[in-house]
Amino acid sequence: MLEPKKIALLIAVPAGFLPPFDLSAVNIALPTIASEFSMDAITLDWVATACLLESTDFLVPFGRMAETTKNAPGDSCSR
Repeated sequence: MLEPKKIALLIAVPAGFLPPFDLSAVNIALPTIASEFSMDAITLDWVATACLLESTDFLVPFGRMAETTKNAPGDSCSR
């Protein structure tokens, strides 16, 4: 069984890596999206904005959940 600190690390590392990777992938794909769907620059900007909003939607609820979650004494995340 993994220690709680190692489990937290295994969750935190991908969580910190995936949002910037996802936004970079969308930015690289924007020219293909524009040609495939015949979008102009203004409409295409909404694609990048929607991706950014999607990645930030869960910050506040999960931050609140982390604040209200009780942690075990001695845990690295305890208050």
